[in-house]
Amino acid sequence: MNSTEQENCLAEILQLTDAMLADAGREDWDALSAKQNHRDTLIGAFFQESLVLDAQTVSDRIRYVLMVDEQIQALGRQYQQGLRRELQSISRGKNAVRAYAEIRI
Repeated sequence: MNSTEQENCLAEILQLTDAMLADAGREDWDALSAKQNHRDTLIGAFFQESLVLDAQTVSDRIRYVLMVDEQIQALGRQYQQGLRRELQSISRGKNAVRAYAEIRI
């Protein structure tokens, strides 16, 4: 890749990263996953060749991607905790129905 191609690739990686964060905020995990797969392919292609861009610029952008990934992971953990609470509530309701059914028999 020449410098323009690397810059474009890096810009697309950043755009996908921001879009993934938006998807996580909307709890659209399927869209996030599709974008992540595409981004992973771009990252692999980007680092497959020698860097022509300034190393500090690339380093700063990688740090940004890692920071946003941490935010996405935090949103994912919050979502999982919400699901866990819902499942516990369903389980309690199921147990209550079972107990009620045993009393009525």
